[in-house]
Amino acid sequence: MMNVAKCVGEVVRSQQGVAAGTIAEYSRYIKKSSKANVSTVVLSLLILGELGRFIDMSPQHDIFNNVIEHFSASEEGVRTAAAFSAGNIAIGNLHQFLPAILRISESDPSKRLLSLHALKEVVTHGSHGQLEPVADQLWIPLFRNSTSDTEESTRNVAASCLGKLTTTQPSRYLPQLHTHIRDESPAVRATVISAIRYTFADSTPSYDELLAPLVMDFLGLMKDSDLTVRRLALSALNSAARTKPHLVRDHLPALLPILYSETVVKPDLIRTVQMGPWQHK
Repeated sequence: MMNVAKCVGEVVRSQQGVAAGTIAEYSRYIKKSSKANVSTVVLSLLILGELGRFIDMSPQHDIFNNVIEHFSASEEGVRTAAAFSAGNIAIGNLHQFLPAILRISESDPSKRLLSLHALKEVVTHGSHGQLEPVADQLWIPLFRNSTSDTEESTRNVAASCLGKLTTTQPSRYLPQLHTHIRDESPAVRATVISAIRYTFADSTPSYDELLAPLVMDFLGLMKDSDLTVRRLALSALNSAARTKPHLVRDHLPALLPILYSETVVKPDLIRTVQMGPWQHK
């Protein structure tokens, strides 16, 4: 369905005279009164998201409201499509729609993950010019959500957004991440190294000179006392070795002993599960 939605989006982009009719056609399937089946609702949400990325839908504000209402749908596919749609519609008018998504992420724990997925669409597909004025507006709630929620999935989505924002304005946000690497909260440290892992995924060298002096401080979290932080730091090293090997090559004499020490089996980390009369490790 995603490919179909992309195709419809490209057709409308090249023939914007049909935009109003296309929006009207698919928006009727996401209304409360609609009797459309799940597949039609999902496709309609995806198409409206593709269109909202380059068409300002603020004149039809009810479309965005209807999309948000599908965050409460019983079908997971509908909820996921609604998050995609909300985030991309927001790109068409960040001033109008972004605050609503941020409010949901901070006020409704049951919809927090979906709202973060919507924000991820904004951060992923928004242009540098669009993100720059709202970066601070996004950074604070994203960091708060990633460090206050115990769900790893929530932290991962928020951290990926933080990583993307960092690559758009590295001189502004790399120092902010760096100041938290010694935070007393393991959740904060986990967020920091997870966000850095996502910055390594961007192979462009535009911010390497800013990252190079800090890379050992971040990867030094492989020695952290918290298991989750160590695991994420090892994942960050793996990402750096694949996409930015020049940043870690000179530090291998210090990094490899830490890496090898993590290959030693630690009995205290072995989980024993009781299954009837048997125990399994």
